[in-house]
Amino acid sequence: MSLQFIIDGYNIIKHSRFIQLTHKKSPDAKSALIEFIKFNKLCGSKNNSVLIVFDGYPDVSYHNSAEELEVIFSRDESADSRIKKIVEKAKNPVILW
Repeated sequence: MSLQFIIDGYNIIKHSRFIQLTHKKSPDAKSALIEFIKFNKLCGSKNNSVLIVFDGYPDVSYHNSAEELEVIFSRDESADSRIKKIVEKAKNPVILW
């Protein structure tokens, strides 16, 4: 069985602990989050996937180079609303807060 982890990106990158761990290494918080997940293998298995949802629109300079992670921007709705829609469409949702 594979799992998909859905992360509200700004909830993580705005957290003081994440800033302490990564901000000194990378001024780009979005890229730092992606690298942190990849480097620490937080998916647990190659069968699992990660979807990071950010509020709003991508910056002009933003580019996701991580093939194993999907990054989306919620555009005109909140990341919370987009995540709720994704979970509602899931066949067997398990919600971990």
